[in-house]
Amino acid sequence: GTAREMGENNSEIVITYEDITLRKADVALLSPPHWLNDNIITFHQQFLAKEFVKDDQSICFLDPSAMFMSTFMSGDDLKNLMSSYKLMERKMVFMPINDHDDIRSTGGSHWSLLVFSRTNNAYHYFDSYSDGNYLNARAIAKKMAPLFGVTYENDKMSLIKAQTPQQTNGYDCGMYMLCIEELLALQGSQIIPSSLSSVSLLSKTINPTYIFDKRNEIIRNISVLEQKRKAAS
Repeated sequence: GTAREMGENNSEIVITYEDITLRKADVALLSPPHWLNDNIITFHQQFLAKEFVKDDQSICFLDPSAMFMSTFMSGDDLKNLMSSYKLMERKMVFMPINDHDDIRSTGGSHWSLLVFSRTNNAYHYFDSYSDGNYLNARAIAKKMAPLFGVTYENDKMSLIKAQTPQQTNGYDCGMYMLCIEELLALQGSQIIPSSLSSVSLLSKTINPTYIFDKRNEIIRNISVLEQKRKAAS
């Protein structure tokens, strides 16, 4: 095929799930050595929420686009942006953090995870590549604290760095973030994310083979949904 045909194929819609549309170009990112984009991360969050978390209103996933917009907002603007998420009612909130800081474009090269836990009214920071996004996470944690109804006391009390399995390549940060998010969400909202039991679950479970298998599992989940869509049309 010509470059134009390839481009058209890439933009072909594979599935629409909840309110996210995945195109061939998005799904292709699930094969290594690619970074995940906002669409894949949002899809996986919505898939977790619908298929596993289901009616548990105590757990909430903030999608990458909301987190990206929150970087540039404060005060009432931020409050309005987050109002639909009902943060005061949640016990555990997952926030993907990216190092992208240009409002004119999408992108960024490193993903990490910020989790707010009502159990100890603190944030927990997970990063599979040293502390690459710590300052971004800290800035967001501070300005969102009032929306959770808490006071950001100090870094040690309010933003706990959790021991995190470390990636062994330069492209799997999004997958690590997504797997940590999934494992913690499936434990339920009563756990403290950076507790010894949670951290040991992550370190025992997540390794390069697990990450590779999870990429394929997500591809299979999308494929099943695609077949359902085709059967229904």
